[in-house]
Amino acid sequence: MVVSLELSLKNAKLDQLIHLNTYTVETPSRNASVTAAVQAFSTGINQIIGAFLSDLRGKV
Repeated sequence: MVVSLELSLKNAKLDQLIHLNTYTVETPSRNASVTAAVQAFSTGINQIIGAFLSDLRGKV
């Protein structure tokens, strides 16, 4: 399963972009079932959110 998201953080008051990045992860699926696909997707999303939050450290 490949999950790719473009995430950004913007200071709306100042109309200033603080961070913008595209995050892509590939997580294996245990098998071809829907349950396995959902679990792989969830794992990918968690990895991406973790990377995004890590990138924001020191910026906000």
